[in-house]
Amino acid sequence: FKIFLIIFTSGTTGKPKGIAISNKAYLNSSKSFSQLAEYSENSVILHFLPMYYNAGLLNTFFAAFVAKSTIVIAKKISALNISNFWKIFDYEKINSTHVTPEIANVLTRFKKNLDLNKKIFNLQIISTGSYLHPNIVDKFEKIYNKRLLSCYGLTELGGPLSLQCWENTYVKGSVGYHSEEIKIKILNKLSKKQILIKSPNSMSFFIDDRGKKFKPKLINGYFNTGDIGDYKKKELFIFGRRKDIIKKGAEIVSIPNIENIFLKSKLVDEASGVSSFDKIKGSKIYLFVKFKNS
Repeated sequence: FKIFLIIFTSGTTGKPKGIAISNKAYLNSSKSFSQLAEYSENSVILHFLPMYYNAGLLNTFFAAFVAKSTIVIAKKISALNISNFWKIFDYEKINSTHVTPEIANVLTRFKKNLDLNKKIFNLQIISTGSYLHPNIVDKFEKIYNKRLLSCYGLTELGGPLSLQCWENTYVKGSVGYHSEEIKIKILNKLSKKQILIKSPNSMSFFIDDRGKKFKPKLINGYFNTGDIGDYKKKELFIFGRRKDIIKKGAEIVSIPNIENIFLKSKLVDEASGVSSFDKIKGSKIYLFVKFKNS
């Protein structure tokens, strides 16, 4: 099969490279996600995410295309026009869309609007692109009476692999149920449960900055995602990336969990944590906080 797409990524290794995906793999991934999201000919999907990464290219375009859904193309959302975001729904019968956690967080700063809540009552809103803090989900529900659905995927494995249903959103760490064709294993290593996944829609190969092709390292056919989590009764749980789960002294610490604790405060607008090497304790944690009205 011919290579359909090469997507630039730093992926799980941190080194810039291209991910080469065949036309068959990308088409099958699109069909798989359209089934997870329950796209159909009756779906009207709002598309506004950039198409230089999978969320805009596969999740809201090709997956909708193979399901024969209607795609409503809107302007890319930015700080200049996000205040008009909900006005799009005044003119179209949109029943599904994707947002990033950053966009969702900004939308939680809007005031409650009962008329809007009725208008988007049947709207499916999927969060994609990065880690979705539980605190953002709770804030979003308070304002819009709507739960955000989180999906999980890796470009190396073809794109989106799982999606929450409404019930999953109340379960800590859950990213929902996965597509039937993928297989998941848990590797217990260094007190961390690492997620290994095998997918028939995986990439064909990597391309480095010199144009050289190379295959990913697999463990008995499974790709190490670099994510820490668990897998129970076909439900996948993600608690953070390997680089975000650090060891400080003798304690295992989750940076996303620390961020979420601070985001619960009414005084905090944004919070972001990073770590650095420490000779004595193993790691140091730095938290950058932006307070409201600061």
